[in-house]
Amino acid sequence: MRTRIKICGITRVEDAMLAVDLGADAVGLIFHPASPRFVDLNVAKQIRKIVPAFVDLVGVFVNTEAQKVHQIQKEVHLDLIQLHGDESPEFAETLGLPYIKALSAERSRELNANDLGYVSARAFLLDSRSEQSYGGTGQAFDFAAWPTETLARLILAGGLGPEYLQEPIKQLNPYAVDLNSGVESEPGRKDPDKLVASFEQIEALRTN
Repeated sequence: MRTRIKICGITRVEDAMLAVDLGADAVGLIFHPASPRFVDLNVAKQIRKIVPAFVDLVGVFVNTEAQKVHQIQKEVHLDLIQLHGDESPEFAETLGLPYIKALSAERSRELNANDLGYVSARAFLLDSRSEQSYGGTGQAFDFAAWPTETLARLILAGGLGPEYLQEPIKQLNPYAVDLNSGVESEPGRKDPDKLVASFEQIEALRTN
């Protein structure tokens, strides 16, 4: 299975263009005001204009009211939403939108998709959380200890970048990887060299 690539935490049009040119399968925009990678709505609309067909534009929300999620989804024309907070299965299923559910890796190791209750989730994203942040911490978790059959369509996150990327992919063969803090020069600003190196590493794994 081909490992797909999502570049998240995009706040600039030029970073979105580079991600697309390199071959990203998805571009992630964070609509959580407390995040250092929070994207302005007008910038989000500009990014929408340059994201081509067959590349998904993903809106990331953290414990956001359903009405606000729908409003942004309609204004920006998001392809997918990512629920990255404490949203319940009941809340997720009432949105009526295609979604990814992010999970705390440390809390979900023994679970499977049926146990979780997010019956319509297109994928599950595993990330490291801290008391101060729901994600984007740059902290990796212990991929080696993760049961390979736990979740289908698994998206790996958590500090992934050119210095720490190939081993988790080899270990778990995930549906996708989510690159954010590990490919930045500073929060919200992507580092072109790190992006290029990450794509090269993943491509090398695909061809071997």
